[in-house]
Amino acid sequence: MSSSKISLRNKIRDPQAWKRFFSKQGDYLKMLPTIQRLRWQAWLLHFSGLGAYKQLTEKELLATRKSDTLFLFGSGYSINQLTPAECRYFERHNTMSFNWFAHQNLLRIDYHIAREITAPPPYLNRVFHWVRNLNSYARLLKKPFYANTIYILQKGWMAISSNRLIGLSLLPSGARIFRYTLRSRGKWEPPTDSLSKGIVHGPGSLAECVNFAYAMGWKHIVLVGVDLYDSRYFWLPPEGMRSEDAHLHNYTTSDSPHATGRWMIDFMAYWKPLLEAKNVRVEIYNPKSLLNSVFRVFDRSVILESQELTHADAH
Repeated sequence: MSSSKISLRNKIRDPQAWKRFFSKQGDYLKMLPTIQRLRWQAWLLHFSGLGAYKQLTEKELLATRKSDTLFLFGSGYSINQLTPAECRYFERHNTMSFNWFAHQNLLRIDYHIAREITAPPPYLNRVFHWVRNLNSYARLLKKPFYANTIYILQKGWMAISSNRLIGLSLLPSGARIFRYTLRSRGKWEPPTDSLSKGIVHGPGSLAECVNFAYAMGWKHIVLVGVDLYDSRYFWLPPEGMRSEDAHLHNYTTSDSPHATGRWMIDFMAYWKPLLEAKNVRVEIYNPKSLLNSVFRVFDRSVILESQELTHADAH
């Protein structure tokens, strides 16, 4: 039996894990009527905003890929260590970010996945007002770094945040969007090889992004700012925490490991041989990332070599 399956078996046998599960399910069932109403309202709302955007077909989206390498950006605190030279190197390839990386002021983003922008059920109305939150998010996307970004958005009546972003016309006017079907949330399933088959969510948004990158055809995927060893975010002070994280995951300090960390490590270990069998290589940029037990570290010497060649050409 593989180490990932053994780890999963141990989690299933953990009484505390089951206690947390039933506690959350109890809250969810109590909120279910409200959740269903919010989903229905958001789904109806999105029709009023579709005309403001250019919806890409899968064929049109695939044609936008310009490199075999994709730099995929998470929101870990290690983002603060990136230099301008590194960012310029990233921009020579395709770039993609997800969720709250929109706080950045560093580099051009080619693709952005907007997923869990507001608190998930059953906390939709408890943590913060969703209108204020979505408007704050939309303002972040008005930066020049997102001027030509393609927005990757979940579709369907369960896609509350995506449907609201579209319905309220909060994305930049005229932006290109691609809408996908989400599948296998919280389930162990291989990544899909075609966007038309949907994208596997697994234990978290990171898996969703990796599946998207694989289905798009990138052969080299580099995870930047995917730390997992704490709950710090690059735009907050070192000791700062998002209030929703403290509420949802019972974080007490910013040193608390990321909520999806242990599951994501096992899940990526499960996916790694499947991706490698298709000649897809995933690497991590931060050597300290907890995924260093699964993926090898990106060789940063290529960035230095690239700088030297650029200086030589200039002279």
